[in-house]
Amino acid sequence: MIRVPGRRTVAAAMICLLTLAGLVLAACDDGNGNAPADAPADTTRERATAAPQPTRGAAATPAEGTEVEVVGIVGAVSAADNHIEINRLSGADVDRIVVTGATRIQSASGNRLELGDLRPSDRIIATGVIDDGALTAAVITVQAGVPGASPGG
Repeated sequence: MIRVPGRRTVAAAMICLLTLAGLVLAACDDGNGNAPADAPADTTRERATAAPQPTRGAAATPAEGTEVEVVGIVGAVSAADNHIEINRLSGADVDRIVVTGATRIQSASGNRLELGDLRPSDRIIATGVIDDGALTAAVITVQAGVPGASPGG
């Protein structure tokens, strides 16, 4: 007598086959529709070539004295040296912001803040000019925090 597999067995076999097919396809494709270099050439159709897309968050090094903007996360605040170290998210390619007496520090709602009010993990937008590889800030805006985004939040 021939035993007929049950529905669960057939379903499990189909899942295994689909998973295996997906792995094979992934191994033969780099995610951009291009086969690996050692794969045979595709002669059945021509592939369209698109212009390269810019890298997200990439920034050119600005010239000294150029007015720029940078968005980043505060890493450290040095009130003694009047500067802020940041982890840049976008904008000018700088990781240090110099604070002068003319720098306006404000919350997103416009309330005036002091350098000592900034904390690591604050998200800021700073505008100013490049001087000696750092951004000398004219305005620093501290963005509103997202609940749970900061330690203990």
